[in-house]
Amino acid sequence: MLDWLTGKRNRKELPEYSALRLTPTRGVPPDLKEAEDSESFATSQENLQCELRKPPRRPLDDEPLFMELLEAKGSGVVTLTLPDDGGRCLPVFSTPLRAFDYVQTLLARGPAVRYLYSSPLELVQMFH
Repeated sequence: MLDWLTGKRNRKELPEYSALRLTPTRGVPPDLKEAEDSESFATSQENLQCELRKPPRRPLDDEPLFMELLEAKGSGVVTLTLPDDGGRCLPVFSTPLRAFDYVQTLLARGPAVRYLYSSPLELVQMFH
C-alpha cells in the first residue's frame, strides 16, 4: 500500500535495456559498423578519451567508480564463462543502474547477487 512512499519498485517500473532482453546477442547494424570503422570516428574517440582523462573529469584513483557483482551467499565475485574458450569474465559496470539492469535482464534466474562499489585501485587489486 505504501510502496510509493518507501521507494519500492516493481521490476517492470525500473528502466532496463529492453533490446537486450529481446535479443541478447544481436549484432551491430552495418551502418554503425561502417561509421565506427572510419578514421574520423577513431580520431573523435581518441580526442574524447584524452579529454576524459584530464582533471577535473578524471576521478581520483581512490574514488569509487566501478560496480562488480558478488555472490549473495559466499565471498566470491560473480564471473561469467566465455562461450568460445571457457575462460572467465568479470562483469564490471560504470553505474549502479547498469549493474542492476544487467542482473535483472540476464541473471534474473541465477543465484542472488550483492553489489560491490570499488575504486580503480581496488578493482586492480582484485585481480592480484
